[in-house]
Amino acid sequence: MKVHIITHTHWDREWYVSNQLLRHRLINMMDSFLNEIENEKDFKYFMLDGQLIVLEDYLELRPEKKDLLLNMIRNGKIIIGPWYILPDEFLISGEALIRNFLYAKKICENYDIKYMNIGYLPDMFGHSAYTPSILKGLDFKSAVIWRGVGEKCRKTEFEWYSENGDFINTINLYRGYFNLAKSGTTFEDFYKKLNYEINEISKNNTSDNILLMNGIDHEIPDFKIKKIFSKNIIHSTLENYSDEVFKHKKKFKKVYGELKSPLYEPILKDISSSRIYLKLLNHESQILYERYIEPLNIIAIKKYKKNFENEINYGWKELLKSQAHDSIGGCSTDSVGKEVEVRLKNSFDNARSTLSRILNNFIDDSKNKNYINIINMSEYENNDIYEFYLDNNKDDYELYQKNEKIPCIIEKSQKILNIMDKSENTVGGNNYIKEINQLNSYLTDKSIIPFLEKCVKKITFSLKLKPFEIITLELKKSQKISTHKKNINNATFENKFIKFKLNEDLSFDIEDKIKNTNYNNLNTFFYSKDIGDEYNYDYGGKELKVNPKIKSLKIKENENMKIIECKSDFKNSPITIIYKLSKNLKGVNIYLNIKNKQKNNRFRSSFKISKNNLIYNDGYYGLVEHKTKLNNNIKFNNNGPYKLNKDTSAEEIIPRYTMNKFVTDKKIQIITRGLYEYEIIENEIYLTLLRSVDSLSKKNISTRQIEAGPNLKTEDSQIIRSINLEYAFRIIENEKELFKNSSTYSLHPIILNNSKIIEDKLFDLPNDITIYALKIINNNDYLIRFVNHNKTKTIKFDDKYNIYFSNMREDKIKIISNVLKVEKNKIYNIIISEK
Repeated sequence: MKVHIITHTHWDREWYVSNQLLRHRLINMMDSFLNEIENEKDFKYFMLDGQLIVLEDYLELRPEKKDLLLNMIRNGKIIIGPWYILPDEFLISGEALIRNFLYAKKICENYDIKYMNIGYLPDMFGHSAYTPSILKGLDFKSAVIWRGVGEKCRKTEFEWYSENGDFINTINLYRGYFNLAKSGTTFEDFYKKLNYEINEISKNNTSDNILLMNGIDHEIPDFKIKKIFSKNIIHSTLENYSDEVFKHKKKFKKVYGELKSPLYEPILKDISSSRIYLKLLNHESQILYERYIEPLNIIAIKKYKKNFENEINYGWKELLKSQAHDSIGGCSTDSVGKEVEVRLKNSFDNARSTLSRILNNFIDDSKNKNYINIINMSEYENNDIYEFYLDNNKDDYELYQKNEKIPCIIEKSQKILNIMDKSENTVGGNNYIKEINQLNSYLTDKSIIPFLEKCVKKITFSLKLKPFEIITLELKKSQKISTHKKNINNATFENKFIKFKLNEDLSFDIEDKIKNTNYNNLNTFFYSKDIGDEYNYDYGGKELKVNPKIKSLKIKENENMKIIECKSDFKNSPITIIYKLSKNLKGVNIYLNIKNKQKNNRFRSSFKISKNNLIYNDGYYGLVEHKTKLNNNIKFNNNGPYKLNKDTSAEEIIPRYTMNKFVTDKKIQIITRGLYEYEIIENEIYLTLLRSVDSLSKKNISTRQIEAGPNLKTEDSQIIRSINLEYAFRIIENEKELFKNSSTYSLHPIILNNSKIIEDKLFDLPNDITIYALKIINNNDYLIRFVNHNKTKTIKFDDKYNIYFSNMREDKIKIISNVLKVEKNKIYNIIISEK
């Protein structure tokens, strides 16, 4: 038997203290290590936690150590990568995880160093169902994971499969990433620990190899560990261990999908609703870079010979720095929370400014801007509700498409500076896309003085757009459209798909006219006390229905749409809720602003669903299946890293899950913008809107056995601030509508006030595929990553291009035919090159 000892440190970059304090601990550690390591011949390897940002943090303040450090890496003494940061897997997109690797890869190429070719994910709070697809797509040898495997496998290795069949060989750190941490113990105690761990793991190992992880959070390596090395106990690396255990290609147990079991260790599930403002900023920034800026940068390069690569790189890196699990999870001190919010805001503001500058290439400088250019950024036909702000020249307008009037709703004039200031200071929603025309004016006008006094009107309309289509509407003067206060009896709406009715408690009823099915009391609000912490909700009493009273009601409407605005309050916290309906929608768009004044509470909305044993949400690249009821009486052998009460799991087992953008029972669909957490209770989806707590971690809460971090007060996590929340309800006729609805709801068209007519198509790509990435590779090539969520079919790319199979590392693998058969749910990475 061979025992592989991996000396490492796990470096949470910010958590219970700030990034700068931990950076200086890192500097002390690395200074000492680099001074001593050359004289330590038997100390062969030190793994620097799998994230390149630690290298950046160190060299920024120790540039004189660059050559020494890089030589240590080149010689294999120090092991780095493969990630830029170690992220949370559930609060980010799959594309963010891929960019995470690509930026690390770029750093390694610039420094001429190699990264560890292992998908190292040691302390994520569970693992996403499609992570195996990404790890396979990045061509890693294997994965190394810990939390969440639970009862699915207690062996040291297994084959981990995505929902679509992709798989990767996986090393299961079921005893933790710290099972041989010295942690200040004497060597006598350390020897006992060594023998104990060898004995424990030998009960479940799949080969003649034992893996022991000699390190823990922020621990400095101890050179004395070399005393225990022998012929059978070796200083090793994860790559060496992986090569040994997988070289014989034996069959391992197959494990499928999401790994988020709290049986043996906490998976800290409720970080998905802590400090919700961080999630909202992160969500919008990801959408901006992935689906607006990167695709439009292709046009900027190819058509206008301008490249915004530097702006994109800066924005992504600020975003990625904020996606470490303690950072984006909102499970940190208030000082760290402030730092994360600043970085996210930097990324977000850089994104909307960059987008505006790219779009400036589309706009003519003429002052007679009598046209509206609408750019559909979705790969699907879009017939949602659109809004934009138009300069107010004291006239009101109507919109025309080739002499056909497009009904619209025009709201009263407001100062654009006030609108933008409100957006600056209230997190959430996509108002930034509606303001993009005005932001462009601010960034490009020679003088800002006129802008400071500029007034605008918001125009709302609905129109059918083809995939990636650019169309032009003409502005013509019209009579003023008025807004009337109305009573609740007028708060109804009907089209060929649905009947809608507003209820007294702000909930609504919908009739599905196609299937003759009624859904009542949708979006009913519930409140409960939360005596938990940033990691886990804890019950402070019974969850109660909220019965807000309508204080004011406004209805704006025309023959195409209706907008119903209600004002109320919840325990002295003012609420504004707006329902938006149109003749083309099989549902309703929901806007909620809450000025929260409540502490230690959870605020949720509920949606009734069909009786079903299964519920589905989207993961990185497809659907993830969950049970609506879970077995709380799972018998288990307590062989995890913690001493637990044998009658209770490490954390409460409950059907509370994390979506990416939507949840569905395949009859109805709820789509959100940055709201991730939902729970199934008696055939209802409970969507978490807001959770307020007062502590980073608490010792004695009923929903978790183990303290998750230091017991520190966190006043900012009470969320005493104004928050914009946006989500939508849709009726579903068939499964293929799920990803179409998500795309069109998430990707509001870009609307530009211009003096020229543009009738065009952004990209000439196959229809009915779901696009996840569309980005430049170099000046001639761009990459499209897509999934066919429908039946296997044949698609065709234009003959003017050369088409190549690629991977998620963006390598050209081989040239292929322009006619391609695409299987259902398979992820395709295609490089498109001009001939």
